[in-house]
Amino acid sequence: MATGLDPVCALAVQLRIAPNAHIQLTFATAISDNTATLRAVIDKYRLPNNVKRASLMSATLTGIRLRALRLNAENFAAMQTLSTALVLSLSRPKPKGTGGASTTPDTCDRRLLWRFGISGDKPLILVSAGVLQGLGLLRAMGQTLSMWSWAGVACDLVVVNSEPTSYMMALQREITALRERHVLETT
Repeated sequence: MATGLDPVCALAVQLRIAPNAHIQLTFATAISDNTATLRAVIDKYRLPNNVKRASLMSATLTGIRLRALRLNAENFAAMQTLSTALVLSLSRPKPKGTGGASTTPDTCDRRLLWRFGISGDKPLILVSAGVLQGLGLLRAMGQTLSMWSWAGVACDLVVVNSEPTSYMMALQREITALRERHVLETT
C-alpha cells in the first residue's frame, strides 16, 4: 500500500509477530512545506544510526528534564498513567437525557467545597494517607501537580489525612510542609 508522504501512515501499519518474539519498532513523523526537504529528512531517518542517535538525544533531554523536575522514572510513568486518565475524563462529554438535562444528578453542592479551597469546577484527585510511609506518594503527587500546572491541566488534589489525632501528628506536619512548599513553588 503506497502511503506517499502521509505522516499518519504509521496508524495503518499491520504487523505479524510470532509468539514469544520480540521486535523494536520506531515511528516518526515529519512535516515540511518543501517536498525536497521532507524527502531529505525521511531519507536521513531511514538510516538506523540516525534513528539511534535521535533516540539517545531524546532520552538525554528527557533525563535532564526529569532531573530538573526532581522526578524519577517510576514516578514519571505513574504520572503519565494518571495524566491519561485525567485528560480523558476532561474530554468525555456528559450523557444527556431527554430534554437536554444530564442523566446524573449533582451529588454535592459545589459551594460546600469552597471553604476547603476547592472550586468544584476541576476534576478531583483524592489521596488518603494515614502513615508517614505515604509521604512518597504525596511528594510524587506534588510533583505531578507541578507538571500538570506547567502543561495547563487543571485539577484539585484532595488529601485525606487519616492519621490518629495526637500531640505528635508527624504526618500532618509533613503534609502541611509539602503544601506550603508546593504553594511557594507555584506562585
